[in-house]
Amino acid sequence: MNTSDSELRYQLAKELICTIEDTQATNVAITGSVSKGCASVNSDIEVNWWVCNFPFCWRDKHQWLKNELSWLLKIPEVSDLYIDSTPILDGSIWASFLYKGIWFEMGFQSITHQSSIIDLAFAGETSSHDFLVSIEAISTCLILKSSGVLEQWKKRLLVYPPLLKLRLIQDVQDECAFSPHLEACMSGSDSAQDLEHLVSNMHAFFRLLFALNEKWEPNWKRVVAQMERLPLMPADIPISDFNLDPHSNIDYFRRLVYNALQRTLAIIPTELRNHSIERALGGVVSVSTSYGQDKLV
Repeated sequence: MNTSDSELRYQLAKELICTIEDTQATNVAITGSVSKGCASVNSDIEVNWWVCNFPFCWRDKHQWLKNELSWLLKIPEVSDLYIDSTPILDGSIWASFLYKGIWFEMGFQSITHQSSIIDLAFAGETSSHDFLVSIEAISTCLILKSSGVLEQWKKRLLVYPPLLKLRLIQDVQDECAFSPHLEACMSGSDSAQDLEHLVSNMHAFFRLLFALNEKWEPNWKRVVAQMERLPLMPADIPISDFNLDPHSNIDYFRRLVYNALQRTLAIIPTELRNHSIERALGGVVSVSTSYGQDKLV
């Protein structure tokens, strides 16, 4: 269900992109909260471009992006343009600006590189969260302009790849069985490093849950709203509590994370379990028991 803020932002992005010549923008789509229909009054507008002439050398990227966005400078309502030519982990580069009082984030990616990311995911040859987030963004995007490639990608992404599902579930089993994170959390320390371990284990739970549901894993920023719509969910996990700040009650958050991990590991189908499952369950149960899993409310 679209919020009114999502609709307003969709129309604003459409208005802006329609001012560009077709030769400049061939594959452009809205992603993020606007494309999912859950934007609020404080949400920015995330727009992604996929291009053929993406520069290979990072030293060329700032000038290239500046040239690509020269049309923005001709629009009176645009202000505060900031170009960050340092690629993020999926290889894309970004710029931000204000248009009619609302912030835009505009990302640029190579069509060839994005296609290779999708191919790797379908072959089960990557479990990179950043790569998978870029795929999830395409699966839920609202196309503004396309040469046909966005429609092809979206059609392909309707089917969740079995090899990726296997890879992610195996990865989480191994992580829970052999990672030092569980041992660190057994110590009960509230140090920054131990909190980092706890958050890593929380992300392992998220990844496992989305893989079991055969859903592309999203940016963790708004993950709770998306988890609440998943059809396969272990019983007695208070999903909304994952919105809590871990610092507010660290012991409760430990119980929450390890109870959720324990219950989700337990529902992995037999054919997807590996040699690590017993050790993984044993470690998670130990931490859950230490912090009183029965006290979850």
